[in-house]
Parts: sequence; C-alpha cells; structure tokens
Amino acid sequence: MGGIVRDRPRVLAPDRRPGSLYATGVGFYYGSSKPPEDEPGTGGFRDVVAITWAVFRVLSIPVGILLGTIFYLVLVFWLFSIHPLAGLAAILAALGAFGARAVWEAKHPPDLG
Repeated sequence: MGGIVRDRPRVLAPDRRPGSLYATGVGFYYGSSKPPEDEPGTGGFRDVVAITWAVFRVLSIPVGILLGTIFYLVLVFWLFSIHPLAGLAAILAALGAFGARAVWEAKHPPDLG
C-alpha cells in the first residue's frame, strides 16, 4: 500500500497515541472534557411574559406611528379619489395640527432646571 497515508510522518502528541493532534481531554474549548452541568432555575412563563412585555413597550410607539402614517396616506389617496378638495382638506388638516403643536411647544418650553 503506497500513497499519502503511508508516506506521512507519524506524530506523537502528548497523549502518546500515534497520529493524534491533541492532548487528551481537550473537550469544550480546551476546558474540561465533561459536559457542563445543568443550570438550576431556568426561565419560566413569568420570564417570557416579562421580556415580551418589555419588547412591546419599546416598540409600541414607533409601530403606532408607522401604522398611523400608512393609514393616513391611504386615507388621503382615498379622499383624492372622491374629490380633490377632500384630499386637500386632509393635507391641510394635518399641516394645521402640526402647526398647532409647534405653536404649543413654542409657548411651553421644557423645564430643564
């Protein structure tokens, strides 16, 4: 039998087995070769509900703004399909609300002190 396997030099690793590249017990990332012990008290229903509630609280405002904007755009297109003045009235109402909010913010500056 000739070939690569026979002509390959023999390597003696620290465990003294021919052809071995590692020492015995290399295991999990060079640590112990035993599997890790189970952690006590894994997460339950309350942990899942708490994490889900936190994610919903964080995402509720941006998702609400996004869905409200999409609804408003569909409404404006629908109003323009009914009559051009109805679509213009919806745009002017949104600009009026934006302007009213800007005036209110200008009259009530935040208290930073």
